Amino acid sequence: MMNEVGKFVGQVCHIEGAEEGGERFREDMSNEERRSAANLLLLCYDHHVETDDVIAYPAKRMRQIKIDHEKRFASPDRAMLAEMTDWTRADAATFPVNLLALNRACGWNFNPPHPAAPADTRSARSSP
Repeated sequence: MMNEVGKFVGQVCHIEGAEEGGERFREDMSNEERRSAANLLLLCYDHHVETDDVIAYPAKRMRQIKIDHEKRFASPDRAMLAEMTDWTRADAATFPVNLLALNRACGWNFNPPHPAAPADTRSARSSP
């Protein structure tokens, strides 16, 4: 819940209003229920203001948003993985078709003799 410059911008939002006149306020809730974690949701300022629209964001929808947020952000590694793209799956692997292609691909700079070059004669001995 950080902005682009790294500042914490989270705000505690009541799913059902904390005070009479607040969004989604219910008279039948106790003060304990109003301030309980089950009735609170962490949102950035823009989304906090947006969710003040009680027609678009009734209590049932707000609870679902809370559930979805908690599932997504309960484990930071999962949140990071959800945002990552595995580019290795996007590119098809290419494989060298012969040893010369492997030599070029690996940058080994091995220069084998040309197939038309004469055979090595150092091992051949002439008989007396």
